[in-house]
Amino acid sequence: DTMVKHAKQMVKTRHPGNDIQLEVYDRRLPTMNNDGINQKNQNTVLPNVSISIEIYSSPNVHGLSSALNYGLSQCRSDLVARMDADDISCPGRLLAQKKVMTLCPKLDVVGTFALLFKTNSIDDQRGCDDQKRDMSIHSCLDLPYYSNTAKQNSSDNDDIDDSDAETISIRPVWHPTSPGLLSWAMLFSCCIAHPSVIFRKKSIEHVGGYDESKSYAEDYDLWLRLITRSTLSCGTIGTLPKVGIYHRKHPFGSSRENTNARMQAQEALDISWTAAKKIILAKKYQNNKKEQSAHISVENGRASLAILRKPSGAVSPKELDDAAEFLLMLEKDFLRYYQNNLSTKEVALIQRDCDSRIGELATLSVPMFGQQQKSHRAWSLWQSRCPHLILERLALLCSKKTS
Repeated sequence: DTMVKHAKQMVKTRHPGNDIQLEVYDRRLPTMNNDGINQKNQNTVLPNVSISIEIYSSPNVHGLSSALNYGLSQCRSDLVARMDADDISCPGRLLAQKKVMTLCPKLDVVGTFALLFKTNSIDDQRGCDDQKRDMSIHSCLDLPYYSNTAKQNSSDNDDIDDSDAETISIRPVWHPTSPGLLSWAMLFSCCIAHPSVIFRKKSIEHVGGYDESKSYAEDYDLWLRLITRSTLSCGTIGTLPKVGIYHRKHPFGSSRENTNARMQAQEALDISWTAAKKIILAKKYQNNKKEQSAHISVENGRASLAILRKPSGAVSPKELDDAAEFLLMLEKDFLRYYQNNLSTKEVALIQRDCDSRIGELATLSVPMFGQQQKSHRAWSLWQSRCPHLILERLALLCSKKTS
């Protein structure tokens, strides 16, 4: 209803010429609709552009995944844009995405950068404080929130009570724009904003649409199934280097919401482990011989992947060491799995990202467990892969020694 309201307002305030015809068809079920009568806002002048909005309600109540699949089934265009009702789409977003999808037929999904924002009323402080975010390396530029308190009433009167104010927090998130790097980074976090995407309907239907058994990370599951469906599917998801969506984030405050956040993290780990395992086990292709070292790593791979997704969750130097070795194996298998689908530049970006993750594992061990208990294997791997960072390692050790 909000979308229809804004669409009507857009047509009403259109510049003289009135060249847009808006038609609204309410396809909701009778129980969800007042009268079920089609609404039309007809112009008196022959329109140059015709906009048709059709409103549907999902016939089943089995969660978001089911509603998304139902909505997808009603779409008649091959290109489908996705966003939530409480988000804000930036001008020019859809036009830019459509042009990219037309010029790059290999791409199945195209997202954009996002500005995350929260609006917290002063009289509703539930969850207003920022959560303690894991400060580990993510495959996107994830900056802190910038907060500003603004008056809700636009007035020149300075005597407005502070209870009428609200705090607006904004944080930009810039995801990888290289499709190959994005595919690699997707194994460790969902690095594409779901409400910002436009995708090809046939490609989504080809992999089965949204998995309705997923309750918290249905989009993450869909992206990884697209990426791992074949050795040629790496690079089918991309991100435009422009802000295309203002993505509203609802702060976690109640115990139920915090439980949902934990369950979402657990489901996301299961999804990423399924994808990583498919890539690792796929290398037993030609001679069907399993390398013993790889077999040992795969057995503990899920635990190591959990540390790579959240390195600060490690409880011992050994977990950091195991995660570093697992990361090297995963990098090797990923590059071999997609060897015919990655450019030289993308390979270099993936290797650099892997260097950064190993460096993070090595450096975290010093403040977490002390210099004498630091993860020696992760530290040695970091030294061998990044010999030019010797001054950074010395500075880290010296700062720990003097602290």
